Amino acid sequence: MRLRKVLVGLGLTLLVLIGIGGFALSRLDPNDYVDLIDAEIRAATGRELKIDGKVGYSLSLRPTIAAEGVRLQNAPWGSRPDMVTAKRIEIQIALLPLLKGNVEVRGLTLIEPDVLLEVGRDGAKNWAFKPDHAGAGKAPGTTSTPKIDVLRTRIKDGVVSYRDARTKRTTRIGLENVTLAATETTIAVSGTGNLNAVPIELDGKIDHGGRLGTAGAVGNGKFTLKASGVKLAANGAIPVGAGGVTGLDVKFDSEVSDWATLAKLTQGSPASLPTLKAEGRARANPDTFLVDGLKVSLGKSSATGSVRVDLRDKRGKFAVRLDSPFIDLAQLQGHGKRANPRPDGRLFSAEPFALGAIAGLDGTAELRITKLALRGGKSLDGVQGKLVFNNGKVIADPFRILVGGRELRLRLQLDASSEKTLTVNFSLDGQGISLGALATMFNVADVTKGGPTDLSIQLSGSGDSVRSLMAGANGNVRIVVGPGRIKNQAINFGADVTELLNALNPTRQSDPYTELKCAVIRLPIRRGIARVENSIGAETAKVNVIVAGVIDLRNETLDLGFRPKAVTGLGVGLGSLADLGRLRGSLSEPKVEIDAAGAATAAAQIGLAAATGGLSLLAGSLLTDSVPDHPCQAALTGVARSQQAEAEQKPGIVDSVIGGIKRLFGR
Repeated sequence: MRLRKVLVGLGLTLLVLIGIGGFALSRLDPNDYVDLIDAEIRAATGRELKIDGKVGYSLSLRPTIAAEGVRLQNAPWGSRPDMVTAKRIEIQIALLPLLKGNVEVRGLTLIEPDVLLEVGRDGAKNWAFKPDHAGAGKAPGTTSTPKIDVLRTRIKDGVVSYRDARTKRTTRIGLENVTLAATETTIAVSGTGNLNAVPIELDGKIDHGGRLGTAGAVGNGKFTLKASGVKLAANGAIPVGAGGVTGLDVKFDSEVSDWATLAKLTQGSPASLPTLKAEGRARANPDTFLVDGLKVSLGKSSATGSVRVDLRDKRGKFAVRLDSPFIDLAQLQGHGKRANPRPDGRLFSAEPFALGAIAGLDGTAELRITKLALRGGKSLDGVQGKLVFNNGKVIADPFRILVGGRELRLRLQLDASSEKTLTVNFSLDGQGISLGALATMFNVADVTKGGPTDLSIQLSGSGDSVRSLMAGANGNVRIVVGPGRIKNQAINFGADVTELLNALNPTRQSDPYTELKCAVIRLPIRRGIARVENSIGAETAKVNVIVAGVIDLRNETLDLGFRPKAVTGLGVGLGSLADLGRLRGSLSEPKVEIDAAGAATAAAQIGLAAATGGLSLLAGSLLTDSVPDHPCQAALTGVARSQQAEAEQKPGIVDSVIGGIKRLFGR
């Protein structure tokens, strides 16, 4: 009986409170508060608040004021009239403070809010409000400004969009069911939504110790965002000053196993890569953003390092350092998307360079890789270098790579400061590097043994794409290969080229190896054209070859003539050895023409024509009428056989050249 009386008493008390609250609410005119809120918002933002629908209240244990059709005016230059719209806003009022004449907001529900944050073409932001203090004041009939203490906010079916007119990109965040709860010491957020149409889950909490809004306060919290195959977690401290958040000091841990999901989230290009894991510590203050203790793994590959950004510099000057004990390039290439042939059949892309991205970079990036694994079990060691970015210019001088224990040096200078064209100066140098080791860099393994190679490549040019850059390129290519063995069946450049190689050296089809004595490639490149004046030559144990012609990088064509000569002891009939071979057509799909020995006028009948200007290779004396005794020497020095007899009367010059060649190859 006693319990029953208690329950009855509580029920009567609640009825009385509801009745008193109802009486208090009945004396309030919600429209008075609408006018007050409009005046305060106009004073704080300079924007107008409109409520197109009903404004009313409901009586319950949690009295609620509701407004429908709420709109907040956008900036005058905005892409739509309203920055914020909401189908309905519900404000829950605390009952007991209401009895004392105070209106305290204990809960806020936003139904179908639509928020647009946008940046104009001139960089203006629509959330940069201009207060209108002249509009501040109290609505008629009100005596005091109500205390606002929002302890719980719920968003249902909301949308937040970020639009940048400069990049013409829009990011859309859907907030399906999100709750923001606050106590005297904590703020927590949780719920579900979507980012660029990808479902996500949010969960976070900040413990501010009741000092939120106080200068010097520090909030300690944690945050997690999850999507299918993507996870980002962070926890740490967020310092707060008098003007708001002043920095952060958090540890983060992220993982990406579904790259298609990440591409949708970031509106980036899809990739096919192994699982990425990254962790580290991120710190920020008004002057600096720093990530240190960075640990990254991508499949079998891993790296450590740091990232520092100077926030005092308007361009955000950065310093990046990465050290990797192992990069498995074979695995990364295996996962990478294969490039499809271009519809126009061209090798060089006409896709414009992202010059704006280069021009906007200032800083340094240092990279060291202890071991770079390639396909076929091969690897490169000791990759290291430094990139310097400065006002649209990039310098790498030099990047060093150990190839088979020998150093290969790459130097690069880029200039994108005009943001219209990219100017490139490139060089690659190395001495005594194994040809087989070099081949592994292009995923061609187990092709050669020996073949010490000296190479020197210099190229320069300017353009807005790879295609236009190569069309005007200038430079020199010089490659000298010493004695080695080439595995015949391992070389496959397509049916046509294989046919040409077999015609130039008939024993190639039966012998497992070609014994190479030397090979020389010397290409002067002027305005996108490489004129090969007997400047490609090779000597093997059974056949010598000299090459002349034209390689046109402007329209990606070539026209090369190959003249072979049997060495004593070839062991096959001369009738099976081509007198002249021709490789011409596009760089991506060259075609081969073969002239068998015995046709005295074969060369004239073929009439190898240059790829440009109608120049005949033979009539213009590009291709010598017979193979020099030493094709490598002829290719290296430009002295063909027809000139050699005359030069033999000047032994000082020729002997020194021949002696140099012999010393180079140990003969």
